[in-house]
Amino acid sequence: MRRSISLYGYLGVVTAAGLTVFASLVGDLFSPATHGSAEFWLLATGVIAGEFIRIRLPHRKETVTVTVGDPFTLALLFTFGLAPAIAIKAAASILDDCLRRQAWWKALFNVGQFALSLTVGYITVISLGYAPHSPIDVGATIAIVCAGIAYLAMNMALVTTAIAFSIGESAIASIKSTLKTPVISQGTLLAITPVVMVTLNQSLALFPLLLIPILVVYHSGRLTQRHVELAEQLRELYEATRMTHSSVKMRDSVRELLERTCAMFDASTASITLFPTEQDQSSLRTTFDVDTKRFTYMEPRTLDPTQGLWARAAAEGAIVVPAPIENPRLRAYYSGAGVKDLMIAPMRTEETTTGILEVFNNRGETRTFTAEDLHLFETLVNHASIALENARLVTELEESLVELTQMNQLKDDFIASVSHELRTPLTSIRGYVKTLLRPDAKFDQKDVKSFLETIDRQSQRLHRLIEDLLAVSRIESERTEVGVEEVLLEQLIKEVRDELRDSIERRELIVDIARDLGPIETDLGKAHQIVLNLIDNAIKYSPDGSSVTVRAARDGSGALISVADQGGGIPVDLQEKVFDRFYQVDQSATRQVGGTGLGLYICRKLAETIGGRIWLEHSGPEGSEFALWLPDTPPVGVQTFDLEQEIARLTNLS
Repeated sequence: MRRSISLYGYLGVVTAAGLTVFASLVGDLFSPATHGSAEFWLLATGVIAGEFIRIRLPHRKETVTVTVGDPFTLALLFTFGLAPAIAIKAAASILDDCLRRQAWWKALFNVGQFALSLTVGYITVISLGYAPHSPIDVGATIAIVCAGIAYLAMNMALVTTAIAFSIGESAIASIKSTLKTPVISQGTLLAITPVVMVTLNQSLALFPLLLIPILVVYHSGRLTQRHVELAEQLRELYEATRMTHSSVKMRDSVRELLERTCAMFDASTASITLFPTEQDQSSLRTTFDVDTKRFTYMEPRTLDPTQGLWARAAAEGAIVVPAPIENPRLRAYYSGAGVKDLMIAPMRTEETTTGILEVFNNRGETRTFTAEDLHLFETLVNHASIALENARLVTELEESLVELTQMNQLKDDFIASVSHELRTPLTSIRGYVKTLLRPDAKFDQKDVKSFLETIDRQSQRLHRLIEDLLAVSRIESERTEVGVEEVLLEQLIKEVRDELRDSIERRELIVDIARDLGPIETDLGKAHQIVLNLIDNAIKYSPDGSSVTVRAARDGSGALISVADQGGGIPVDLQEKVFDRFYQVDQSATRQVGGTGLGLYICRKLAETIGGRIWLEHSGPEGSEFALWLPDTPPVGVQTFDLEQEIARLTNLS
């Protein structure tokens, strides 16, 4: 904001001063010696025509313009005076600005700065003793050259100071750097001024010959311009590609690229949008803002092919939209996002278009993105596409390595957990069996019954563990089939309760079943295993003296079963993980509750297999509640088979 205030204040002062000078000289425009002279109209024609033949030299992210019309402008100044020179130069500048659709305030600034620059040149030549229409001798030539240098220095100082304000840099540093490049080319061009004046004095017929030295200087200036631009482009491109290739991490590479892109084109914002690799994924956008230093990484973005230019760029290639945006539809779309100009280019690999790179809002108040910028931008994007693709592959490899490491750790933890869980009941069973087989020991009937009941409980525990492992194996191999039959959930829950009777011990199991529950068609074995795991899990995490409540009722086109315990609850940050494979809330080696972390994982997978859903309803200090919804009939798409028909088929085969 402060930078804009300083810039516009400076532009206003220069414009007002120049127009004031011109207004004070208006009376001199109507001298018959001026507009009645053929020499005057030849020079005026040279000024106006030369205004459209220009060399643009890059200068500190902006450009300084050198025109072929300047020698004619100075010749007009030193021959006919200050007022005619300002008037013709102002007319040529305004005409050029109108054709290029420059803002009105830029056109007024150009008039003002030309008036001040020509005034300085005129004062210089008069101070050195040369008067208009005087003979051209050695002294006059020296005076004219010095005056031309003074005009050029003033012109450059005014323009580069405006540039310095626009990009927020020091005006003194900007003026010093100007002396290194543009002054050389334009100074050479202005040295032709005495030649122009001598030619006019000798013969008007020789005037066309002036085109030869002017075009030679113009051509050399264009070569200088191209050399400077090429050197700058190569330097910027080298730095950008070096920084992008130096990082193999995707996040770092993207940030380096966006920051460098903004610096290269003096843009306020740059963004990369990566297209999805699969149909159901979203595009991901990463943005860097220079002013706020905000970096947003891989945010989902919905791309509408009817909005913006991304679809056209992806299909056709790089696009530049300079300011002001002419297309009404694009202007309305981008102005809503605060965009005044932009460049966009597709990022491609050998196989496909992977995304787009966009750069918005050139920060120079007097400049916009150009075709030359687009050429450099497209080259940068081509290099960046390769670098980012390499970074993406490295990132994928790193993620795969992390995933493999985690899987190996899970495997090790699982083997340790399963070994412990298998060893515990087996140790108990073997201990009691060896005790019963001791030939020297005599047990009464009561002790024998107690030993056998313990062996039976541990056998059931071992059986459930093996069933869980087999269930996981079937799920992972995707060999699960659904057998459909009529199932009474009330009867199923009672069977599970009887099966877990020994596990309940000092807890209370409350069963609340709605009268209108009715039967459903589902896989009895899978539904039984889900309910068994849910209730067994609730019992394991419920303290002695607490209760476990099982409810079942109608819910839409299915049945809802809930299992609530009075345990300590699940921490909020762990609730999303309880259905993960091998996951346990307490994963320490000294945990009090046994298990392999497969129970809820199996419940979720089996529920999905038969078209149901399972979720954690709530969890807190008062306990946890899990909910299971089963449909009345399996949904379309579930692979099912009729259990009775399958039994009949197997019977016939036998």
